[in-house]
Amino acid sequence: MKRQLTHFSIHQSSKVIATIYFVFIAIFAIPWGIYVAITVGLAESLFIFLAPLLYFIISYVAFAIFAFVYNLVAGSFGGIEYTSSKAGTTAERDE
Repeated sequence: MKRQLTHFSIHQSSKVIATIYFVFIAIFAIPWGIYVAITVGLAESLFIFLAPLLYFIISYVAFAIFAFVYNLVAGSFGGIEYTSSKAGTTAERDE
């Protein structure tokens, strides 16, 4: 069954994307920040510890802009088309 994604919820979608970025960056930034704090100093590692928060804010704003523009374009031209099927069945493809 063909469907079209014609609308993103701007706040909800941006929140989810930003949280995913926050988690992935935190996985790397926290150990790296601890290493830099021990070897170089706490002041030098401050930006590394703030990186997950900065990524959260920047990715939230960027995706909110993307979702807003997507909603405008999808309203005029149609959304991204995808094929879906019930679990356990195969979807027919148009190539």
